[in-house]
Amino acid sequence: MSAASRPVGIPAAVRYWRILNTETNDTGPGGQNSYITISEINFRPIIGTPATMSGTGTPTASSTYTTAAGWEAPKAIDGVNTTAWICQAGLYANSWWRFVYTNPIEIKQLALTSYPTAAGAVQMVKSGFLQKSFDGNTWYNVLSFTNQTAWASAGETRLFSV
Repeated sequence: MSAASRPVGIPAAVRYWRILNTETNDTGPGGQNSYITISEINFRPIIGTPATMSGTGTPTASSTYTTAAGWEAPKAIDGVNTTAWICQAGLYANSWWRFVYTNPIEIKQLALTSYPTAAGAVQMVKSGFLQKSFDGNTWYNVLSFTNQTAWASAGETRLFSV
C-alpha cells in the first residue's frame, strides 16, 4: 500500500490486523444457519512468502462454532488445511478473525484457504475487508474483496495483494 493511500496518522506497520466478513457463500435455510469457515489465513509481509503465518502474536475471533470442539481462531493459522476457524451459526455478517502481533508488521498480501470439503468451500467468505488498527479499537479498511464465489472443495487458496 502506498503512503498516499494509507489513512492519515496510521503507520504502515501496526500490531492489529483482522478480516471482517460481510457476506458468506453459505445462505443456509433462510440464512439463519450460515457460517464462515476459513481453513488457513496468512498475513504476508512479503508477496508470495512465507507459506504460513509469520510473526508472533495472538489470534482471536468474534465467535466460534460451539457445537463441536476444534474450530477456534488458532486453527486458521496452524498450517493444517484440514482444520479451520468457523464462526457461530448465523453470526457470519460482520464476524471477524483478528491477529494481534507482538511487534508491528506491514502486510503486503492476504492469503485465504478454503476448508477442503464441499461444505467448507460453500461456507467460505464471499465479501469482506482486511483491516488494520493502531489501537485495536478503531479499524481502517486496507483491502476490500467482493463476490468471491465458486471456491474449490479441494482447499483452494486465493491471494489478495494490498
